[in-house]
Amino acid sequence: MALYTEALLERETNLSDRARASLEIIQRAVDDVAQTVARMGEFYRSREPEVALEPVDLNLLLEHVADLTRVRWSDMAQQRGAVIEMRLQQDAALPRIAAVQSQIRDALTNLVFNAVDAMPQGGTLTLRTRVDPAARGRNVIVEVSDTGVGMDEQTRRRCLEPFFTTKGTRGTGLGLAMVYGVAERHGATISVDSEPGKGTRTVVRLPLTLAIMDGMELAVGSEVYIAPLSAIVESLRPAPGDVKTIANDSQVLNLRGEIVPVLSLAKALGTEHGCKPGEEVLVVVENGGRRAALAADALLGQQQIVVKNLEGNFGKVSGVAGATILGNGAVSLILDIPELMRVALGAERRDVLWLVIREAAIVVAIGAALGVPLAILAGRGVASQLYGVRPVDPASYAAAAVVLTAIAGFAAFLPAHRASRIDPMAALRKE
Repeated sequence: MALYTEALLERETNLSDRARASLEIIQRAVDDVAQTVARMGEFYRSREPEVALEPVDLNLLLEHVADLTRVRWSDMAQQRGAVIEMRLQQDAALPRIAAVQSQIRDALTNLVFNAVDAMPQGGTLTLRTRVDPAARGRNVIVEVSDTGVGMDEQTRRRCLEPFFTTKGTRGTGLGLAMVYGVAERHGATISVDSEPGKGTRTVVRLPLTLAIMDGMELAVGSEVYIAPLSAIVESLRPAPGDVKTIANDSQVLNLRGEIVPVLSLAKALGTEHGCKPGEEVLVVVENGGRRAALAADALLGQQQIVVKNLEGNFGKVSGVAGATILGNGAVSLILDIPELMRVALGAERRDVLWLVIREAAIVVAIGAALGVPLAILAGRGVASQLYGVRPVDPASYAAAAVVLTAIAGFAAFLPAHRASRIDPMAALRKE
């Protein structure tokens, strides 16, 4: 069958898209059967066979599983008068993991079959991927949930046991046991939540100790850092005048009319720039709908890397999400984009606040010297900082004056703000 399928895919150029997609599904199913037969042989082999790990895109794998099981949850369900809705909820920022793809696909297929069997009257079947927030990004989660009949507590506790089944003679009791075995071989954990009449949710947590991701190499002085490609919006070398310096030497980028804070990686990470001021490359990154520009010396190119988590050995390292070994054997740190953005955006907010306080204090001082009504001058001072928007209500002027009068007394005593400095190499050297 495998040979015939491969021959059809290679020789028949006039196949429709639907026919070609169906043949590809058959080909994957045949490959999975071959892998299953090979794993069955492991029971009588005298040594543990070497398993080749490969980069696995779990989002794409969910789509394959949905296609592979379509006959079961769509066609066969409709034949008995039931309608099952398939929902895919995929995390676009999910990194690839190092795994045996055929085993993960087999496990998810079994979970889908179990979910379909639990919905004889139809329902909703949801396949979902996400990064585990409780594990600080060290795990990825794959969920298979249904709105079926559910399980009582005793059945839920025993459902992963070999040969335990609730399907009578139709079941072998090996499906979930096989899923558990695949999870164990990948260092994953599996949990089952269910209540009678409320459906079942099976959660598989796969570790990211060997996650695969696409990254961009950034040169900063003598160091090379990796920025996750999924967080990068664009890179550019700014034209003269695009970067402005505001309070406390902080900088902002005018990106086609959008003001984006600039964070120098050299200053933030405790190293030195290898290029002259003004010659840096800016890498615009995005997280949670906010943007920041990271200043680096140069872009060295895109790489597919294996991510190693540092937190288990070194604890939390500020500004660093992990590490990897480059092709030349050097260790490169992977940037924690959300944390770096918090530093950049926090510095921007504090700088603007300092600027408002400083200029408001000047306005108050001038107003007191000239005898001009304090409320009007203070209100205009604040309004001028808020992009030229001026309140028309006199009460707004008065309210602004009260606030500014309170802060003006100690504004001169506030220390100059400096952006937070992260030195991950120093943290690692301490260890």
